[in-house]
Formats: sequence, structure tokens, C-alpha cells
Amino acid sequence: MLNQPQINAELNFENGYIKIYFTGPENKHNGEDPMTLSGAFKLLRSDETSDYTIWNEIARLKMNNLSVYNIDPIYDFTIEQGVHYKYALQ
Repeated sequence: MLNQPQINAELNFENGYIKIYFTGPENKHNGEDPMTLSGAFKLLRSDETSDYTIWNEIARLKMNNLSVYNIDPIYDFTIEQGVHYKYALQ
């Protein structure tokens, strides 16, 4: 099975934002982190109001062999109460 980074989203209801962060595999090979990213990426968001057909860019990320564990979290403050969201990394 191919190891891929995972996008995690945590709602902070009291402060009105979603924290988006990345994780990778728990296991490490020979003590090294196998999950690194290089390149230019976009973090996209869609919601149920468009039936998840419209995706909006919320962040651009440039990484050069960066471990998913060292990527700073992204905070999405433009959420609406009661709306469900999906996030994608392109």
C-alpha cells in the first residue's frame, strides 16, 4: 500500500474556525520519516451547499522535502455554522 499524507480537520466551535493539518504514517523506516512533500500545492475547500462540486482555494503551499509533521497548521476562519466541508490538497 502506498503511503500518502492525510488531511485532518478539527472544528474549534467556540472560536469559529477549522484547524487543518497533515499527518503521515506512524511507522518510520530505519529511523527516517518516509512522508515528505516537495512542490507547489493548493489547499482547496468545498461544501455541501454546492453538493461538493465547487472547490475554492484557501491556501498555497510551497514545500521542499518537508516532512508532513513539520507543516504548520492552516486555520480556516471563513466557515459557516451548520455547513459541512471537505478539504483537498492538489
